[in-house]
Amino acid sequence: MINFPNIYEKIQFKLEKYKLKKFDNIIHNKEICFIKIDVEGYEHLVIQGMKKFLKENKPIFLIEFNKSNFLKIWKQLKRNYYCYSFLLDKNNFKKMSKFYINKLMKTEILDKKYTKNSINVFFIPKNFKKKIIS
Repeated sequence: MINFPNIYEKIQFKLEKYKLKKFDNIIHNKEICFIKIDVEGYEHLVIQGMKKFLKENKPIFLIEFNKSNFLKIWKQLKRNYYCYSFLLDKNNFKKMSKFYINKLMKTEILDKKYTKNSINVFFIPKNFKKKIIS
């Protein structure tokens, strides 16, 4: 409803049941260093299911900015992560301050200086060390 207010009445729903697992209950046999989460407003619940994993690992996250749950995500990750947007016009990352995050939450139109046609946000661990891939 929040994401598609103009077409909500035209959407048809189909009921299906799925068995879900917490991320922490999945066996990981490889090191995970990057996770993209895009679950239409439920990203904070995915992160909530990763508590044990996040104590042992600090992957980089790519998460869509969504006003309905972004503050929940930020509160879950801010202790160990910095929040960045990617500036396409400058081809680099811009750290998002608490002030700017609060500004985004209050505005209707996202500031293109920070988002530049993208509303994806990177959460990078505070202790991040550049890894070289060979």
